[in-house]
Amino acid sequence: MITLEATKILKDKILSKRKKMIGMSSGMHWIKIHQEVREVLEEGFAKLGIEQLSKVTGFSVEDVSRWITQAQAIKELSGRVAACKRNGRMVNSLTIYIRADVCRLARLAGIRTTSVTTGVARASIKNWLALGYDTEASPDNMPALAESASVAAETEIPPIERDEEATQLAQFLERHKGKVHKKYSLAEKKLMMALGERFGSKAVHDYFGVSYDTIARLKRRQDDEIERKARTPLRYLPVLDLMKKHPGMGPMQMRDYIHRHLGLSMGVNSIRKIMEQHGWVPPFVKTTRIANGTQLYEAARKNYLWHMDFKHQYVNKCKCFLLFIQDDYARFIVGHGIADGEKVDVVIAAMEESIRIHGKPESVMSDGGSAFHAWRGSSRFTRFLEDYGIEQMIASTPNVNGKLENLNQQVEKELLMTTEFASVDHFRKELSKWVGHYNFSRPHQGLGDRQVPADRYFPGAGTWYGKNSDVIRQQSLIAETMGSLLAQLKKSS
Repeated sequence: MITLEATKILKDKILSKRKKMIGMSSGMHWIKIHQEVREVLEEGFAKLGIEQLSKVTGFSVEDVSRWITQAQAIKELSGRVAACKRNGRMVNSLTIYIRADVCRLARLAGIRTTSVTTGVARASIKNWLALGYDTEASPDNMPALAESASVAAETEIPPIERDEEATQLAQFLERHKGKVHKKYSLAEKKLMMALGERFGSKAVHDYFGVSYDTIARLKRRQDDEIERKARTPLRYLPVLDLMKKHPGMGPMQMRDYIHRHLGLSMGVNSIRKIMEQHGWVPPFVKTTRIANGTQLYEAARKNYLWHMDFKHQYVNKCKCFLLFIQDDYARFIVGHGIADGEKVDVVIAAMEESIRIHGKPESVMSDGGSAFHAWRGSSRFTRFLEDYGIEQMIASTPNVNGKLENLNQQVEKELLMTTEFASVDHFRKELSKWVGHYNFSRPHQGLGDRQVPADRYFPGAGTWYGKNSDVIRQQSLIAETMGSLLAQLKKSS
């Protein structure tokens, strides 16, 4: 029961804040009331009823009841903001649930007051206001989802489940189950964007488990492609041609390639600007950090040390294993292959073919995989190397076999992430083309002086590779004609 003494004490507190209450009008929002007055009123909410508090303060019952509702709403919003934080920092993929309410509150009471009340950084509120998040619908009541919900209520089946592309995307995403870091293919990204346009980002997130960050990044890339491209000077047209032929190349690789094959000197920053204007986005490839103190090394001559490793890759639903054999001195890919598993037969066959074409290496380095090494006894591959008199070296960490790890990153960036493969045979053909381009045409930044791997492995080979095929065809036709004439002369004699 509320005593008269408690009422008198609360009334005295309110009267002591009368200077702070000057300017308070009917309809004022709770967050715009002075903080000291709010503290006293909150005490009144807990101790007095609405009517009693209205009599003590002199405000109408409607104002007091509205303030109670608004105070509860702000308290609930602060709790939702706290739920969007992990380790004291906001999680971008969760802010979609609170940013519209925070922006509306900021327009009403100011950025500083909203930041203090909710705990959201002022920089984040400014950014959300600039992007206009307070004008968009709440994620729980988006127009597209509202229409979907009405249709679903009639059919009792969510519309996204009845979509053929959604069924296809669900089959593709089966391979990502249980993985922390997910690398989506080009086909999966296209399906995500198509479904996001029809059903909304939240529906794609809830049904497939794709993060909001991923959907937003794909949307930004799509918007960049739709934007009108700036006019490109004629001098930089070779950059656009190379972007179409080799979309995985970066600005520095473009500079070296153009200087070597076209004899034109261009700045890296200028090339990067042209590429960004035409939709280039630096590809994300997971890299392994090299620990401090790791020593760099390079073989003294070719065929002194070969590196070997497998790379896993999905072609649609088929899992393939790429095997690369690379010379340490020249960075030349002496052998490669595609298999359905990390099998020692595949390794031995690729090694025999590489030795037949390029000669025997002095040593071979690989990781401790079952196809290369046996921790008990001697593996088949080890015995194979012993028969040839080749020394086997096992890398204790990925950094030791770093040149092959870098090669795996390059093939992922320049081929796997830029090409949609129709079949395994198509993948095999495209991989062979890329290996030829890597060995003979693409300048390797680790070699310097715009050299390609073939310049070191076969000095002078890079100058004749890729010449006009008509000239080569005419030379072979002349040689074939002369050979047939000599054969006929021998028969007649």
